[in-house]
Amino acid sequence: FHHDWYQHALRKFNVQPIVSDADANVQDAEEQETVQRYYAHVQDMNEQIWHWYHAHVPDERYMEKAYAFLNEYILKMIHQTLKLSTGAAIVDINRMMCVFGSLSYGLFLRGLSDIDIAVQLNVVNKMEHKKSLAKPSKPKNIRFLQLLSNTISRNAKHVFKDIERRLQAKNPAPKNDQDKDGDENGDGDDEDEDEDIDREQDDDSDEDEDLEADDNDDDDGNGDGNDEAAEENENGADVIISDERFRARIPILKLSLPKLETTVDISLHSSSNAVSKLMLMYVKYDARVRPFLCCIKYWAHQRSICNAFRGYLNTFGWVLLGIHFLQSGLEVPVLPLMRMDTET
Repeated sequence: FHHDWYQHALRKFNVQPIVSDADANVQDAEEQETVQRYYAHVQDMNEQIWHWYHAHVPDERYMEKAYAFLNEYILKMIHQTLKLSTGAAIVDINRMMCVFGSLSYGLFLRGLSDIDIAVQLNVVNKMEHKKSLAKPSKPKNIRFLQLLSNTISRNAKHVFKDIERRLQAKNPAPKNDQDKDGDENGDGDDEDEDEDIDREQDDDSDEDEDLEADDNDDDDGNGDGNDEAAEENENGADVIISDERFRARIPILKLSLPKLETTVDISLHSSSNAVSKLMLMYVKYDARVRPFLCCIKYWAHQRSICNAFRGYLNTFGWVLLGIHFLQSGLEVPVLPLMRMDTET
């Protein structure tokens, strides 16, 4: 949740294309006109890309709601599930949870990405006695996620109403910046048509780099069961259990958040997140990397070619391919080749 990732921190990249020497020295009048039309078209495309990019990077209000949801709601649900104290000595979000994936390294896009969090628990399963005839119990990580799912289901109503009330009291929004169900862009230059297209073609969430193809069993960024979600919303539910992938290699509890137009994937981890840290280094290395990788994500979603379950690369795979291009596909590389000691 670093402020560098927020919409207000974006710096507009240069939309004016650089004219090559060959094009600049064209003598024929007809060819000059063709060259001028070409570069005008490129500039117009760059301008459209900038407006799309700016509109889809989350603004500060959106990120405040996302952080409050994790810190005030999910953290409380975890404590209730573990039957821990919820008093003044409550463990803070940075010790209990780890935010990873696109949100942690600046590639989170509204309506396109999900929020990946890992509960930092070191689960130890007791060894079953060899002669025991009792049915083997479920692994503790799955039992925890099931209990967490039940806890969230019992406390799913009016979550964001309370969050918005507290945020409004703490930091009132400007009068000309109305908050409509968490969908404000803050720059007064919304790309409504692009956002409508995004909602229609939002067919995959940003995948966790640790998941394999067998963990991807749906292609809807907001989970399956939209009818159930609509019914839940009528009853005031802000948090919907959209999927329980407990048989996956890495068990996941998937939540749908209509108010934020995103999903939350909850898993268990007890190790360092070296991959996200390496991605963070790449994104911060050069200012051009972030918009370039965001465009690749959007392009892959629009073409419906980022679903590992259907045999394609997942979104993170396309991002890795983009990084490889910036390292090895250009005459002058944008990114260096780096090695990382995952143990430290």
